[in-house]
Amino acid sequence: MTGTLINAATVVAGTAVGMALKKRMPERMSQAVLQGIGVFTVFIGFKMAAETRNVLVALFAMVIGTAIGTALDIEGWLERIAVGIERRFAKSGSGLAGGFLAASLLYCVGPMSIIGSI
Repeated sequence: MTGTLINAATVVAGTAVGMALKKRMPERMSQAVLQGIGVFTVFIGFKMAAETRNVLVALFAMVIGTAIGTALDIEGWLERIAVGIERRFAKSGSGLAGGFLAASLLYCVGPMSIIGSI
């Protein structure tokens, strides 16, 4: 339970820091940072895939996880929560919903959270 609370706190903190820094950071640098995180995640994925002995288990896990996530519309659910939070707490057009959605996907359901738990 402590890990879950810490993870939730880091999502909120990461969203706040990201929103504050995005205003000061040029769009080009923001895109470069996101690309760097993406390349790093792909690198770790390839490294772990090369070390695994159960490739079929990983394949089935990804297929089943994708099917369940799509059926439950997890991304849409998170987006509706983010829009609700933005309506309630933020100025119109502040981008809070987008920041919350990106942080939630990265920290909670993204590849880095899976790699971190392993």
